[in-house]
Amino acid sequence: MRTTVNDWPSNLPFPRWYLDAVSGAQGWEYVEVRNGGGQLEALLPFQIRRRWGLLLLMAPPLCPQIGPVIHLPESAKTEQQKNTHLHRILTELNAVLPPADYYKVSWPYSLENGLPWQMLGWQQKVRYSYVLPLGKSTTQLWKNLKPSLRNKIRKAEGIVAVQESQDWKLLFHLVDEVFLYRGVGRQVSVDQVEQLYKAADQNQACQLWTAVDEANNPHAAMLLLYDDTKAYNLLLGSDPALRQSGAVPLLLWHAIRWAKDQGLTHFDFEGSHLPGVEPFFRSFGAEAWPYYEFIKGKSWLLALRQLRGRL
Repeated sequence: MRTTVNDWPSNLPFPRWYLDAVSGAQGWEYVEVRNGGGQLEALLPFQIRRRWGLLLLMAPPLCPQIGPVIHLPESAKTEQQKNTHLHRILTELNAVLPPADYYKVSWPYSLENGLPWQMLGWQQKVRYSYVLPLGKSTTQLWKNLKPSLRNKIRKAEGIVAVQESQDWKLLFHLVDEVFLYRGVGRQVSVDQVEQLYKAADQNQACQLWTAVDEANNPHAAMLLLYDDTKAYNLLLGSDPALRQSGAVPLLLWHAIRWAKDQGLTHFDFEGSHLPGVEPFFRSFGAEAWPYYEFIKGKSWLLALRQLRGRL
C-alpha cells in the first residue's frame, strides 16, 4: 500500500525511509484522505502495538509530532473556508483510523485548531518543545545565550574538540548512559539507532558529531537530522562521569551554527520534560512552541493513564 503513494510529504519526520528505519518496512501503517479528484488532503502514519492484550495506535519510535499532515485546497482563501475544510478533513481522517483500544497522536506545530477532534471524543493536551529561529546573525545568536551557558561553551572549547563521526554505536552507548543516569527506561534500541543513522546518512539528511578530549575520551555525541528548512536535535548523549566538561552545550552550539550556515530557518531542540533539561534548552534563547497531544480510548484505560501517568 505504501508504494502507491507518490505524493508523500518530503519533510521530516515523514519520509518513508525514515519510518522504515525506525519501525521496519512492515512495522508501520498509515491512513489517508483524498478529495474527489484524488489529491492527497491528509495523511497520518502510525504503529499498532499490542500490549497487555490491548491494541494501541501510537506514533512510531523517534517520531515526535508525526501528524497528521493536512493539505487544505487552494480554493480555501478565507479563515472560514479553511476551518470548514479542516473540520471535514479531520472528521474523515478520524473515521478511517483502524479500530483500537487506545489512540495517542501528537500534532505538528502548524495544526492549531483541535476543536474538530475534541468534538469527536478526543482528549486534547498542550505540550511544548523548544525551537530556535535562525534568522539572526551568528553573533546575535551567541549574545542571546544565557551568560553562564556561554561560559560553559568557552570552557568546553579548551577541553574537547567536536569531530564529524560515523560511530553510531558510540552514539547509542552515550544516549543509553543518559537514560541510565536519569533513571529513565531505554527509549530506543541499538538496531533502531543503526538503521536510522544508515538511512539518514544515505539520504544526506543527518550529521553525527562527537566531542572528544586530547586522550580521545568521548564526552558526548549528537545525531542531528535536517530537512529543507529545519534541523532536529534527535539524539544527544553524554558520559555522566564527564558531564562537567561542557561538551553537550558545545555540541549543541556547534550544531546551531552548522544549521545556520546551511541556510536552515529553525533549530528544533525536540523538547524534553525531564527535570533540568527544559531550562537548559531555554538557555539557548529558544522559544517554547506549543503543540497538541490527542488521546482517545476506552474510558477505563484513559482513567488508568490519568492515574499512573503512562501510555
